[in-house]
Amino acid sequence: MASFTPTEEDCQRVMNNTDMTNEFIFVVDCSGSMEDENRIGLAREAMLLFLKSLPVNCH
Repeated sequence: MASFTPTEEDCQRVMNNTDMTNEFIFVVDCSGSMEDENRIGLAREAMLLFLKSLPVNCH
């Protein structure tokens, strides 16, 4: 499994550079085990929360 969590330094560098663009790629497990305890539903809710938190002019 691969994961990335930005550090505080990463976040500050991005916030200070207004010319920098970001690209997000989401990989979500949709195997049968994700049906247990509504894991796929929780992943969907987390994704929607993230997307709604993006700046207004982000596309």
